[in-house]
Amino acid sequence: MEVQNPVSQFERKVTTDASGAFSVANVPFAPYHLTVSQPGFAVYVQDVNLNSPVPVSLKITLQLAATTQEVT
Repeated sequence: MEVQNPVSQFERKVTTDASGAFSVANVPFAPYHLTVSQPGFAVYVQDVNLNSPVPVSLKITLQLAATTQEVT
């Protein structure tokens, strides 16, 4: 999982625990681009605005990645 703000160049990468939970501490108030990726699943992206000290809780569901086959 990666959270980034291209304007401030803030970037943080974290790994989820066994249950898929994650947390990112000490993130300044600003808008962020969140990207979640896992092999075998489609990449999940979401923009998140942090504008208070109240923790933001997100429920993220990853979709299975599309598969392609080539027959010759």
